[in-house]
Amino acid sequence: MRLDRSYQFAAVREKGASVRGKYLRLSALRVEEAAEEKTRVGIITSRRLGGAVARVRMRRVLREIHRLNQRELLSGYWLVVIPHREAVGVEYGKLYSEWLRLAAKLSILHPR
Repeated sequence: MRLDRSYQFAAVREKGASVRGKYLRLSALRVEEAAEEKTRVGIITSRRLGGAVARVRMRRVLREIHRLNQRELLSGYWLVVIPHREAVGVEYGKLYSEWLRLAAKLSILHPR
């Protein structure tokens, strides 16, 4: 599921925790009223990232990374992912491993 309202993005920005990596910034907010829901994600791709093709490709890659890991995520969180300019053209494996590393830092993954 996706975040689609501006108040959701604003809540994550104001009240949530955030970590920054080389390619991504990942922010998370625990939402009590959504504790039983799957974690929702929003992706922000600004024009600084590049043209429309680059932005759409980045959104697709990040949605796929979230989809592949949604069973590993704790429920009841809202996530916001912001790719940095350096992320354009980076191979998928690097983005995937950074996303997992940042998610682990935020403690939003199920313990193994």
